[in-house]
Amino acid sequence: MRKPLTWSILCLLACALTASTALAVPRVMLVEGFTNVGCPYCPDANAATHEFMNAYAPAMAVGISYHVSWPDASDPFYLTAGTEAMGRRAYYAINAVPALFSDGTTTVTGSVEALEGMAGSRLTLDSPISLAVDMTVEGGLVTVDVDVTAVDAVTAGLLALRIALVETEIHFETAPGSNGQTDFYDTMRDMLPDYVGTPFVIGEGQTLSFSQSAPVNAEWNLDNIRAVVWVQDDATKEVLQAGSSAVLPAYVHFYGAQHLADVVNRGTLRSFETTLTNYGSVSDTYDIHVVPNLPAGWSGSICIGAICYPPWILDFTATVAPGAQQLVQVDIQPLVTAGVGTMTVTTTSRGDPADTWTRVVKLISDGIPVLSVDNDGGYSYESYFAAALDASGRAYANWDRLTDGELTTTQLDHFDILVWNGGLAYPPLSVADRTAIGAYLDAGGRLFLSGQDIGWALCDAASSDMTPESIAWYNGYLGADYLNDDSGDMTVGGLAGDPIGDGLAFALEGGTGAGNQEYPSIIAPRSGAVGFLTYSPSKVAGVRYESGAFRVVYLGYGFEGQDSESSRFTLMDRSLDWLGEALVAVPEDGFEGRPMITRPVAAPNPCSLKTTIAFTVGGSAPTPVHVAIFDVTGRLVRTLWDGPAAPGTCAMTWDGRSNAGVRVASGTYMAHVRVAGQVSTVKLGLTK
Repeated sequence: MRKPLTWSILCLLACALTASTALAVPRVMLVEGFTNVGCPYCPDANAATHEFMNAYAPAMAVGISYHVSWPDASDPFYLTAGTEAMGRRAYYAINAVPALFSDGTTTVTGSVEALEGMAGSRLTLDSPISLAVDMTVEGGLVTVDVDVTAVDAVTAGLLALRIALVETEIHFETAPGSNGQTDFYDTMRDMLPDYVGTPFVIGEGQTLSFSQSAPVNAEWNLDNIRAVVWVQDDATKEVLQAGSSAVLPAYVHFYGAQHLADVVNRGTLRSFETTLTNYGSVSDTYDIHVVPNLPAGWSGSICIGAICYPPWILDFTATVAPGAQQLVQVDIQPLVTAGVGTMTVTTTSRGDPADTWTRVVKLISDGIPVLSVDNDGGYSYESYFAAALDASGRAYANWDRLTDGELTTTQLDHFDILVWNGGLAYPPLSVADRTAIGAYLDAGGRLFLSGQDIGWALCDAASSDMTPESIAWYNGYLGADYLNDDSGDMTVGGLAGDPIGDGLAFALEGGTGAGNQEYPSIIAPRSGAVGFLTYSPSKVAGVRYESGAFRVVYLGYGFEGQDSESSRFTLMDRSLDWLGEALVAVPEDGFEGRPMITRPVAAPNPCSLKTTIAFTVGGSAPTPVHVAIFDVTGRLVRTLWDGPAAPGTCAMTWDGRSNAGVRVASGTYMAHVRVAGQVSTVKLGLTK
């Protein structure tokens, strides 16, 4: 970590710096969209992609739109280039449109925010590949010449160069299909030599030259034809570099970071590394302005290159050569006050003042009970959750899954309750999401989860994300079985006498709801779960689930779709009340339920020799306490304590041995702590 210079040696309030960190080659992102003129949802998705490309192309991103054969096989673009389009469809195993891929990774369609989130993570990465692209039209042929240079070692195993001819803009006076779209952008017209591309192998420092030609089609407007070129690893489908024959502007830059948010304990200094990249053809100077918004007692500052400035300096400049990058480090340290702090950084080109970026760097401290995760696919459904949380009177922090990134278990463990808005994101829960949430729940976490496509994505055979693991996660952590993708019923009622559902009645359409519920799932409670919401007496809409370690409220529809504010407020408040209650196991003889004051923690964890499990017991008299270690199959390994414990802090040490005194194997174990019938669990990692 870079250490700040002594403030006394900083005699200037503004300093012009020349970037010393060279980016071997700026990365250009490839955006591939799959569409059809008969697809009713495609115009909105295409419009969002076009909006993104207007801001990022051609210097930072290039785009291709493929027209597939369904739902309308008479799509005019499919009829002229269908073989190539369907070849790329098969490459990604797409079975529905619209579909969107960024650098070979599936991306939420219809969302500028999703594309910007991908850009933030991709454009800050170095690329080992440089592309030089030239396109000529002569003698009825379009010829594309490409030089591929390995500026660094290329570790990918199955490289292929792909070339597409795209028409940047096509207009119809009358829509050619049933979806009403008349304007089409970056439409793929041909691929050279075909959709398979040209396999190649390249060593560091080597340059390979390729040339491909195709006959001109009379339907093309040659003024709008561009060559889009990319290098893709067919083993992983990652796009290592992309480019086009378009002329780059003189002044264009990108400012961003892979991660612009985090959760830490108070007292922790968090440094965010952001990058300013000059994508233009000439050197440029950038004005950098910082606006801090920090809770009382917090501190924030910025470093440009090797120089770190005191918090009261908020304006800087940096000069960056074309194809180079300047590191901008943003430091935030939360102190004393629990809360959310931000540092808003704006970079502006002096060559073109309209070329500007604003990024918000966010830090959340410990001490906030609820985390609300916005994973709605770039829509605005988070407002429904925020209003309900505000009405509950509980302190909470917001996390935007698209812009703030994936959440880790370490981050989630700072919160008592996790509220997750599944919205219309696809997939609604990635493998990384499920891993983090699962570990959080295993450690005693609480989850409120809603989304109409969660069951379909994880459990339906028609979903490309369905796996045996995803079904097991759904069953094991949500306490539910997925039955059907569409309830066919938009009215929901609550279970009489239930702590959450009693007296609730609402519709999933109309009113003040989001009006986005098209496929509310039918689910069924598993052992330990209760179906507290139903579309009808035989169709369950929501379950609450209590395991031995955690609690979950899961809605098979989107919470935002409820038609009345009162039903949303009541459902959220009751859910948080139930989730926040102490977990009570089957009472032992003579045990009174006296809750733990603090959730058990283990340190060090993972451990190689021993770990100490600590928690606090409430009350004014000794309380029955039972602490035991189990393996992942549920087999008892070691009983650490079984008897009364005095109020206050309790600490039990496990030395990695069984009840027989034998050192157990490395792996994952569970520490179950029971205090007067209340049970909480801590996941332990044992290494050798």
